[in-house]
Amino acid sequence: MEQIYSSIIRAGKGDTLLHSNHSITQLPNKEILVGSSKEHILKMGVDDFVLFANIDAPRTSVTAAIHIDERGWIWYGTSMGGIILDKNGVQETFQVKDGLADKGQHLFYEDRTGELWSGGVRAITHIKVSDKGEVTFENFFADFEGGAFPLFREIVESPDGAIWAVSDKGLFRIKGEKLIPWAFPAPATPYPIITGSAIDANDQLWLSTQGEGLWQCRFDEKNEPILVHQWSSKEGLLNDVVLDVHIDKKAGLGRESKGDLLYAN
Repeated sequence: MEQIYSSIIRAGKGDTLLHSNHSITQLPNKEILVGSSKEHILKMGVDDFVLFANIDAPRTSVTAAIHIDERGWIWYGTSMGGIILDKNGVQETFQVKDGLADKGQHLFYEDRTGELWSGGVRAITHIKVSDKGEVTFENFFADFEGGAFPLFREIVESPDGAIWAVSDKGLFRIKGEKLIPWAFPAPATPYPIITGSAIDANDQLWLSTQGEGLWQCRFDEKNEPILVHQWSSKEGLLNDVVLDVHIDKKAGLGRESKGDLLYAN
C-alpha cells in the first residue's frame, strides 16, 4: 500500500502536492494521512489531498514517519524537529534536550507487547508512556566504528520477541544498553546495505538491499537470522537495487494468511 499511494501522491497535480511527501499511514476510520514537507500533514480526499494539520516542526524539516496509537494519539517523526505528539489536538514536541537520541526520527514501530519504538541516525529509542501520560525515552546507541553512523530505517522482531534494527549498515540487535552490529555468516555479505524489511507468516525475514537484490532469511534455533536465498536479477528481478519490501496480508485475513510478497526496484 505504501508504494502504491506514494506513486499516486507524486503524480498528483493539486496545489498541496507541490511539496514532497515522505510517509503514509491509515487512521482507524480508514482515512489516509501523508507526512509532507513544510510541516504539513495531508489527508487523502476523493480526488486530491487536503490539509489535515500543521505541526510545530522546522520549515526545512520533513515528516518521515506517522503512527497512531491505541489512545488515538498521533506521533509524527520528523527529519529535523524531533517527535511531535498530537494528544487529541494538543501538540507536544520532544527534542534531544527532552531525552531523544537525535533530532531526526525516521521510523515508528509498535512491538508485539504494544510498546512503541522510534529510530533515526545512530540509535533506536524505546518510548515509554506512564499512566499519567508522561513520555520518557530509553535510547540504544549503535556500537559502530568507521565512517558515517548507521541510519535505522525499520525495526523487526525475531520469533522470541527480540528487537532487531534495520539499517544501511546491516542489522543491529540490542545487547545491554547498546545496539551491536550483527554479521551474517558466510557466504553472505556480513553487513549489507538494507533498504527495507518484512516478516512473513512463516517468520521468515525478507530484506531489500542496495545492490544485492532481495534476501530471504530465516531465524535459526538461537533466533538469529541466516541467509537462505539471495534473489537477484539473474532470477527475474529488474535489477539488484531493491528499494523496499512488503508483505500484503490481504485485508481481513491477518497473520494466518501468507499474502503476497511485494517489492520495489
